[in-house]
Amino acid sequence: MKNYDLLLFGFGHVAQGLLALLEQWHADHPEGPRFRIVGIQTGRRGSVYKSSGLDLRELQGIGRGGSLADLRSGHGLERDLSERALLERDADFQLELGPGNLETGQPALDRCRDSLRQGRPVVLADKGPLVCGWTELQQLAQDYRAALRYEATVMAGTPCLRFLKDNLAGQRITRIEGLFSGSCSFILRKLEQGEGLESAVIQAKKEGYLEADPRADLLGWDTRSKLQILAAHIWGKVLAKEDLPVQGIEGLDPDRVQREAQAGRRLRLLGELRLRDGRPQGRVRLEALAVSDPLARLEGVQNGLRVSCEPLGSLLLCGPGAGDRVTASAVLLDLLDLTRV
Repeated sequence: MKNYDLLLFGFGHVAQGLLALLEQWHADHPEGPRFRIVGIQTGRRGSVYKSSGLDLRELQGIGRGGSLADLRSGHGLERDLSERALLERDADFQLELGPGNLETGQPALDRCRDSLRQGRPVVLADKGPLVCGWTELQQLAQDYRAALRYEATVMAGTPCLRFLKDNLAGQRITRIEGLFSGSCSFILRKLEQGEGLESAVIQAKKEGYLEADPRADLLGWDTRSKLQILAAHIWGKVLAKEDLPVQGIEGLDPDRVQREAQAGRRLRLLGELRLRDGRPQGRVRLEALAVSDPLARLEGVQNGLRVSCEPLGSLLLCGPGAGDRVTASAVLLDLLDLTRV
């Protein structure tokens, strides 16, 4: 049994889900690897570091609304460290769990650069660093022999990236389409049931399904970023956001959703990538899917990915696409993978 020390950047939904999963993992696998959270950095709720590890239950007690200043003082507990000071502390893995910035990738992108240069593996739930710095981060990971993991960035806890890279190794993937925004699917389903758009958005936010900036979901930016990650992950091609036209659901007339439903169709936000002349092309759009389409039958915040490949043909992967523990489960999967390296 070995201890692995973690630095957490971000202490919101995903981090809270991870705390609960780590406690459960330790209880269920007493002989397995042990994960200790030794440092946490947040934008507004302070920072702490303790080399012997912070108490998981006490951290859970703080919850999303509390401050790290509420932690009981104890031997070796350091408070209000700068980001630089925390990055210089000893830790085995760095976890980027914040809401992220899809425009610049900052400040997480710089932290990823620093850790990889130190040879410290990085696990990402934040899509921003990958969207804004894919090529550089992959090169740093290779140069400094530091792993870069990011399963949680697409389809939350449903392991689609492993599925595409490992389970479909040897296949020629030519097309991907799917529902990658559980929050948008949730909202559209509410509109089908007669809810107003504003009311449905409020419910999605209350459930913790929406991104910190709801526009990322409603305008389709979140789905676009996932297509960018998929294109780079599968084909090694980095697509700029300008390469991916986007149509979101903001301002959508609920009557249109209900008319489609009455006609036997379900309006969904579809992300698509096609390989043409060796380069992927894609878009994000509202699509009226026949109710017989497996993607249209997904309920709640489920995500679905349909992949066309040769020689297998068409395959479908579905699973939960939003939620604290759901997303955190992909982070834990990456951590466990790193302990086996």
